[in-house]
Amino acid sequence: MRRALTQLYQQARTGKLAPPVVVVFGDDEFLVQRVIQRLVDFLLPTEERQTALTVLDGKDATDDAFTQALLEPKFGFQFLGRRVVVVKTPAFLKERGGKRRSESGWLRLLKQVPDGTFVLMALTEPPPPSALNALNEAALLVPISKLPPRLA
Repeated sequence: MRRALTQLYQQARTGKLAPPVVVVFGDDEFLVQRVIQRLVDFLLPTEERQTALTVLDGKDATDDAFTQALLEPKFGFQFLGRRVVVVKTPAFLKERGGKRRSESGWLRLLKQVPDGTFVLMALTEPPPPSALNALNEAALLVPISKLPPRLA
């Protein structure tokens, strides 16, 4: 796992994440959030975060809010090279409204992320299997597991 994270961080540092969507998931909330924060640190300099970083959390991470964050950049973005949208435990992944996977607005958006934009998702609750399968079509999935306790 450590080697894979090192490679992921190197890709983020150069801005060459492919695909530009990374989903970090696992049962250790601290580790999931830590990986997301490190990716943000590598992708965006501190001075650009006010303009180039959007964070959607929980119930605020609706399909509409995600669409707006992805397609309507903040003022000043045109002067920056990158933009990052962080989505923490999005509500739209929990929706089971009977939509077929191909009709999901968020999946369509993830497949068409604008150039220079990166989407980082932090999932600390297991998504439904259908959502995980859909995410696998458009994103790099990074499973995080709890660190094993050290032997004394």
